[in-house]
Amino acid sequence: MAEYERRTIDKNIELDIITGMITNSEYLKQIIPIFKEEYLTLPYSKKVASWALEYFKAYEKSPEKDIIGIFESKKAGIRDAAQIETIETFLDRLSSRFENQESYNCAYEVDKSVKFFKERAIDNLIDRLKVSKMSGNLDAAEAGISNFKQIAKDFSPAIDVWTDKEACVRAIRDTEKNDVLFSWPGEVGKFIRPIRRQEFAAVLAPSGRGKTWMLNEIALLSSFNKLNVVYFSFEMTEQQTLQRFYQRITGQLEPTHNEYDEGEEIGIPYFDANYETTKKIFFKKEHRNRLDLRSSLRQMNAVNRMVGSKSFKLICAPSGSMSVADLNTALDNLENLEDFIPDMVLIDYPDIMKAKGGTEKRHQIDEIWMGLRAISQARNCCVFAVSHTNKQTFDRDIKQGDYSEAAVKSNHLTLSISLNQNEQDMENSCVRLSIMKDRFAKFNPKHEIVVLQCLDVGQVFLDARRFYKEKSS
Repeated sequence: MAEYERRTIDKNIELDIITGMITNSEYLKQIIPIFKEEYLTLPYSKKVASWALEYFKAYEKSPEKDIIGIFESKKAGIRDAAQIETIETFLDRLSSRFENQESYNCAYEVDKSVKFFKERAIDNLIDRLKVSKMSGNLDAAEAGISNFKQIAKDFSPAIDVWTDKEACVRAIRDTEKNDVLFSWPGEVGKFIRPIRRQEFAAVLAPSGRGKTWMLNEIALLSSFNKLNVVYFSFEMTEQQTLQRFYQRITGQLEPTHNEYDEGEEIGIPYFDANYETTKKIFFKKEHRNRLDLRSSLRQMNAVNRMVGSKSFKLICAPSGSMSVADLNTALDNLENLEDFIPDMVLIDYPDIMKAKGGTEKRHQIDEIWMGLRAISQARNCCVFAVSHTNKQTFDRDIKQGDYSEAAVKSNHLTLSISLNQNEQDMENSCVRLSIMKDRFAKFNPKHEIVVLQCLDVGQVFLDARRFYKEKSS
């Protein structure tokens, strides 16, 4: 049997643990019952952790910015000058973590920490067993095995439904407070409920109806709401995708190779004042310039100031080049190399991802969509995708079950939104949204909301009005 090799400790996870203990009270509360100082390997991290625990014991919350004052008061008692310098550097880098804590992915960080604690507890047990075995103290080795306690979260996998008041609070209050990621703008927000963590949602439409534009807008709304966003594009190039984002934030037209092209006049749709009765949509003419570098950079800087420390990542890959496992690896790399943990993962689009060979198409689709659902749950984020509907929907509105290639997609979704557009809608620069599935709220597929758009300049939600179908199309 091969000799056990001690696992290399991931210092980044250790730093994430200390950061969570300092900046997030809910995180600290959940890990206190399972935390032991011996799990940490960095001398300064043990010291800073002890300060956070001491503070929580006194005030029942994490120290946050008070950690600076705590360090100043404790510094005189630290003899190692190098350790003082290391702690100062760590606290300086920590300052950005105090911002935008509303989107801190507490559940994912707790799960990651529990896994780390389990690994460290097993490492420490093996070290003690090896020492006992080498010294001939087999009784001590057996006692160490018998006394080893399995690490788990503070709350038991089984709860008492009628007596567990903390579980009641989590179910009723915490979900509303911590799990909502963003709400839709204007009237659309009254029609479609807010998006939450651990959701797998999709926009459905036949080809050419603007699904990618809609996914782009969802990505931008998420970023504007100060969330960490990662967008995977398997259909469009990096240049094409970025140009659409820049059109959205500048309100400019798609660029051309003609340097003398000064833009053109376009029509911006708006509802008649009595739209509920007349159902009329009018246009006002506006001149818009072509997308240019100066405007793009200026608006990029403005958005960057608005979102603060949050990031919007774009990954473009050829069709069929990435599997769900590859996507997970990409997310791991972002976390390990860039300290980036996504709140929103957007995919354009899952049906052209790589799947295991040798199986039927519907089984491949099921494998991909089930894997994406698992990502939303394991990483405590929302996965949002787009998908085609079947060919019949080119000539009629989408119905429940109109998924292309495999109806099993619906089994994995928590929210499904259809995007309908007939010839009259195209002339009016509008689309009609309906909810085809919602696992957590009431819905009626016959209810719609009309959304005005001007995709010439990347505007997806100009205005919206709600109405009801008299009968199915």
